Amino acid sequence: MNSNQRIAVTLTVFGIALAYAVGAFGSVEASHGHSATVFREKARWLALIAAATGLILLPGKSLVPKFPRIPLICFGILLLWGIFMVINAKSDQQLQVFKMIPNRSRLIDSAPGAIASTTAKGLVWEVFIVLAFCAMIVRSLESRASGFMIGGIAISGVGVALIGLGHKLLGMDTIFGLSTILGRPVNLPETYFAPFVYNANAASLMNLTLAISLGLACQACRKYGFTRKFYLWVSASMVTSIGVVAAASKAGVLIMMFQLGMFAVFEGKYIWTVVKRNRKKGSLSFEKKLLMGMVGVVFTGCVLLFAGSSISRFGVLMDEMADGGGSATVKGRSEVRGVLLQLIKDPQGWGGVGPGGFAHIYPFIIPPHSETLTQTRWHHAHCDPLQTILEWGYLGALAWFTIGIGAVARVIYLARKNLIPGSVSHVVKGITIGLIGLGLHSTYDFPLSIFSIHLIALSCCTILWAVPIKTDDRGVNSKC
Repeated sequence: MNSNQRIAVTLTVFGIALAYAVGAFGSVEASHGHSATVFREKARWLALIAAATGLILLPGKSLVPKFPRIPLICFGILLLWGIFMVINAKSDQQLQVFKMIPNRSRLIDSAPGAIASTTAKGLVWEVFIVLAFCAMIVRSLESRASGFMIGGIAISGVGVALIGLGHKLLGMDTIFGLSTILGRPVNLPETYFAPFVYNANAASLMNLTLAISLGLACQACRKYGFTRKFYLWVSASMVTSIGVVAAASKAGVLIMMFQLGMFAVFEGKYIWTVVKRNRKKGSLSFEKKLLMGMVGVVFTGCVLLFAGSSISRFGVLMDEMADGGGSATVKGRSEVRGVLLQLIKDPQGWGGVGPGGFAHIYPFIIPPHSETLTQTRWHHAHCDPLQTILEWGYLGALAWFTIGIGAVARVIYLARKNLIPGSVSHVVKGITIGLIGLGLHSTYDFPLSIFSIHLIALSCCTILWAVPIKTDDRGVNSKC
């Protein structure tokens, strides 16, 4: 196969893996039951196949892709620490039976170990798969395949939005109309949106891809002007933003507004320059202006059409707060955070309870007098950072935070020093804004516990870590 054919095959497998990861109920957390475990496991294998395909077929400058050193060290720490916690597991447990089966053959009794070895083993395996997938992303940056992959990530958010909007318009009561197809009720929560069983997670993915789409639109305008590619990404951004509104996640809508504000701040100067330049040239004909006006009217109408559920949810929250009792969801999250903070501060909590351990220990850690927490089962802490510290311990959490926060910090530093190449600057800014929004949302919900969002977010972090430093005309790195 020639270079173009190898890239085409890789992109096809990448697209299939990404589509399944998002479409198979968002690759829900395995703790939701056996069927969810099967979906997540298949999504993992497809991601691994995509990674292997890219690493084998994509052209590169060397046999092994030049993975950024800091995140590679962090992934290594996570794998080594995770493997040790599985080998030194304290016990195992099936979520359906609240009974811990002690591990009689621990390596070091006084050392940390996973509380549920089977769940931890699956998530450590997942870390290896994500590392391989990110390595494939790094290899793609050495060819034009990376542009298509970033575009594919952005399109995944459009797909979620269109599926969710279709569900709303057709009045489907379950994902993909499964209750009608199967001819029986399907046990799914009312908060589902598109292929996600929780609307806030769908909003998180769409917000991340919305920022990327906006960055791609600016990049296309810079390279090609007002061409089809520019209008494609503007349209993608509009559809995705409508999807966020329709998902009716309170945090999702607020994060979207925050991201749009950030984008206006960081890209406002460039957008205003483009507007002024084209006003002077008079390049927009009357027909184009009329078409843009019609699109604006349709966009506004769609937002208003689907805004009802979001407005009503904000109204319910305001009513609960006005009654003085506070919102049940806010109260529950606060209580869980309090319990997690106590466990984390405990001298014995430095090592963590093992990957995925929160769902297993939840029944044993909730206060018995808490009406909010005893009425239902929580599979996630609705605060990914605290859950990460609880499960992975201080060392593992430091590695995770370094990969995510470090990537954003690196790009902000390079941007302040004007060291980001102009050919990728807008896309890099879009990815950065999307990751900041996702990070903020993860403190209130659990998007990073979902495989598809986790995979996409770490791929974006890898891209930020691998952004080259701008060189001068002689090809020498610019000095800070």
